[in-house]
Amino acid sequence: MQSEELLLKVGDLVKIKPHVQPPELYGIGIVTRITQVFQQPYAARAIIHWANKSSPRGDCSVNYLEKINES
Repeated sequence: MQSEELLLKVGDLVKIKPHVQPPELYGIGIVTRITQVFQQPYAARAIIHWANKSSPRGDCSVNYLEKINES
């Protein structure tokens, strides 16, 4: 896996994209692991620990996540 191909990395803060689920259901999450299927960057999945206590840790396509601006 080449890290420059992925927009997310472990430790990034993310939220779920609105067309997938309402972001307020999950709140902000932190990427705890990234896995790749079939060595394709578009098939990468992220394990997310959500800040919202009622949302379990998630296994989500990186395409469904939006990185929160670091500034």
